[in-house]
Amino acid sequence: HLRTSARGNSGTGAGWVNLRFNGDTSTSNYYYHVQEGDGSGTIAYASSLTAGYITASELPRSNQLANTFAVAIIDLPDYTSTNKNKTFHSHTGFTTSGSTVGYSTWISGTWLATSTAVTSIQLYVDSSSANFAANSTFSLYGVK
Repeated sequence: HLRTSARGNSGTGAGWVNLRFNGDTSTSNYYYHVQEGDGSGTIAYASSLTAGYITASELPRSNQLANTFAVAIIDLPDYTSTNKNKTFHSHTGFTTSGSTVGYSTWISGTWLATSTAVTSIQLYVDSSSANFAANSTFSLYGVK
């Protein structure tokens, strides 16, 4: 699995970390659904097969509580399989104001590539003008 501690370096509000497998940008190979709670309510939605990525976790941006990083755990069981689609799930949490306000996000999804093992993972911030902030970390565990 992949553990991240990340923050965006620009923008306002919470942002998203997207991922792609093996450089695949096809808009018909990724599907995911999100559940999020922020202390005042919850939202849930599903993507359509029109995005060339999977939203994998959420993160604070530069206008939110200084030096706060979102912690995410992303699991990708059977990533070496060449006879089924690859599924994943993630859980992310972070605070936004130093009080009780924060986000807890659960995401699950599928990469529709039955005959292909995952050999690379690309993570990037959802805004073209943003990047990961300094001191963001990414740790990969369990690679065979």
